Amino acid sequence: TSYLWFSLTKIATATAALGLVDAGRLDLAAPVTEYVDLGARHGRHAVPEVGHLLNHTAGFGKPLPTRWVRDADTPAEDAEAFLARLLARHGRPRHAIGERAHYSNLGYLVLGEVVARAAGRPFTEHLADSVLGPTGMAHTGFPLRDQAADLARGYNPEFEAGAVKPDRWLPVTLGARGSSAGGAASTVDDLLRFADALTAGKL
Repeated sequence: TSYLWFSLTKIATATAALGLVDAGRLDLAAPVTEYVDLGARHGRHAVPEVGHLLNHTAGFGKPLPTRWVRDADTPAEDAEAFLARLLARHGRPRHAIGERAHYSNLGYLVLGEVVARAAGRPFTEHLADSVLGPTGMAHTGFPLRDQAADLARGYNPEFEAGAVKPDRWLPVTLGARGSSAGGAASTVDDLLRFADALTAGKL
């Protein structure tokens, strides 16, 4: 059975990014704008470095990701277009860059696009070849609609006229937009393979 990783996906995203650093294809000290347009709302503000995205010190806020969740059978929005739309609304820095960490899903969405640009291919493809494949994680990946049959189902209470019916529950299968921040799904066995690879220094 596959379970949604949500923010555990960020560990895989960071691993893919640091693999590119080791290969000399990504510079942690480079301005993010060398890889991604942060949009008009960023304006004249200071530009974070790639390394700031990894440790949540890039200054981004934390927009609620409730609208990022979709039914698993709905095709995912293009990752680049999705990020551009979010940056158009939330691209202005909310915190000082390079100082105190402020957890941000948006920062890791930007990091996913940085990885894609540095790798020269979509983020999910690069993650599959650089992290999932080498560790034998055959039951982990994107998009979630391909895993819908094996994905653990949650249940939401049925609502009618704003009231919860405690005796009626509706099955749902959800997939998060924004793969690099929280869109992966995986089995327990694959998660253990990932943990083993990280602790053994194989990634």
